[in-house]
Amino acid sequence: MISKYVIKYLDREGIRFSDDSEVLRKESRDMTYMSPFLSRFSDIVGDIVVYPVNEDEVIKIVELCIEEHIPIIPRGGGMNNIGGLVPLRGGVIIDTRSMDKFILTHKEFIGEAGAKYFNKGKFNFPPRVYPSSFEDGVTVGGHIEGGCCGVGSFKYGWVWDQVTEIRMIDPRGKPRVLKGGDIKIASHAEGTTGIITMARLLIDNERYVTHVVEDSSPGKLLNTVMQAFDEGRDFYHVTLRSPQASEVTNVMPSDKWQLFIAHSKEEKVEGIDGKEIWENKHVFYGGVTKAYYKKFGRVYYMIKDVDVSLASDVISRLPKGTITQVEFIAGRLAHIFILTDSETKYLKIKEDMENLEGSIFELHDLRINSRLDSYHLQKIIQFKRKYDKEDLFNPGKVDFIRQ
Repeated sequence: MISKYVIKYLDREGIRFSDDSEVLRKESRDMTYMSPFLSRFSDIVGDIVVYPVNEDEVIKIVELCIEEHIPIIPRGGGMNNIGGLVPLRGGVIIDTRSMDKFILTHKEFIGEAGAKYFNKGKFNFPPRVYPSSFEDGVTVGGHIEGGCCGVGSFKYGWVWDQVTEIRMIDPRGKPRVLKGGDIKIASHAEGTTGIITMARLLIDNERYVTHVVEDSSPGKLLNTVMQAFDEGRDFYHVTLRSPQASEVTNVMPSDKWQLFIAHSKEEKVEGIDGKEIWENKHVFYGGVTKAYYKKFGRVYYMIKDVDVSLASDVISRLPKGTITQVEFIAGRLAHIFILTDSETKYLKIKEDMENLEGSIFELHDLRINSRLDSYHLQKIIQFKRKYDKEDLFNPGKVDFIRQ
């Protein structure tokens, strides 16, 4: 429950806020509802939502929350599907979407956390890597805090690899600039280490050609991907889809496996025109999960991360007819999405996947521990232990014991 003192403070400082129950319901919701295991958290709401228009207002809000021992949960576009926006202890939701100013140079984006990737039918800037939900109002700050990879990851890798500088308000209420390896303190931290207010991102102005290569089995197509990695082919984005995945997304459906490739004009790829899939990039990454949920109303999903050389073995172990989509990330990583509508099937698949080499990117867990490598996770835990001993910043999302 928010005290009258907090309300009076926000009024006095001219910081816009709302404690309307319907507003709170909407502002406390991301895509957690798609998970049958996490959907029980979907009705949890914050106590109040605030709408800062600049960094100074964010500082005032954070200082107030620290003084009053109130939990703080950041909100961008609300398109996070892994439980980031679940106010487990209530508290203040900081909606940063009004902080949307930015400038562009020929090499980078420099802007506030609330700036959108996509607005009014076009990109605000040409990102290197961006989420498949870019059309849904995803913000730069929200993507950095909750994302990991996306369209363009074959060439450029992880989202945090595109960020050259972050400015955030830390758990002491002080502005802090992160560069180099320290970028990981805020990246994919779900706001547990601070509230991002500004970021600098590298951009990509190149235009790409697209093709789709089809085959009755995935083996030959996976060999093409391995060869592309080994030879350093100038591919921007690569997705492998099972026939069931193309059918559920209803974008260029086929009874064959499809390898979609976005590549530079100089690269020669034998295949059919992939324009239709490229124009529907929302089906990449989490987009296939969203499409499945819309069609069937429930989805059990998991991601298995392995070296591309092991992807064929992983896929061969899946039950026949399993919906499978593989996204490839710089460094020879296969990011394998596996979807089913049955909890029994899901638990059996998960058991099988845990016995294979590689890691599981756990989407049915509110905590970030099972989604990051040990070095990245340690950066976040060490920072949080030092500066947020009360766990006020998005509490409950980091397990300090399970590492």
